[in-house]
Amino acid sequence: MSTPLKNPADLVARLELVEPERVLLVDTPVELSGLIERARPASRTTLGADGDALRSVKEKFDAILVWREDRGGSRAVFDAALKRLEAGGAIWVVTAL
Repeated sequence: MSTPLKNPADLVARLELVEPERVLLVDTPVELSGLIERARPASRTTLGADGDALRSVKEKFDAILVWREDRGGSRAVFDAALKRLEAGGAIWVVTAL
């Protein structure tokens, strides 16, 4: 049984994804991507990307959230995401067990 969040925007703040200038969302569920985008100021960059297509992303990001429901290929996706992280940036990784 899942417990709904009392204030979903709190999740975005707890992950510290509101303030960074540029955020990359990798393979995140549509609902989570929307929640993050709505919580962030419109003037800040929020980019969604497929883990398999990270090579096409050339920019660097201040924060990255990687969501992997399938552990296969997770290391390669993590390594590709890490290459797009600005020095001093934060990366969050969610993987299936």
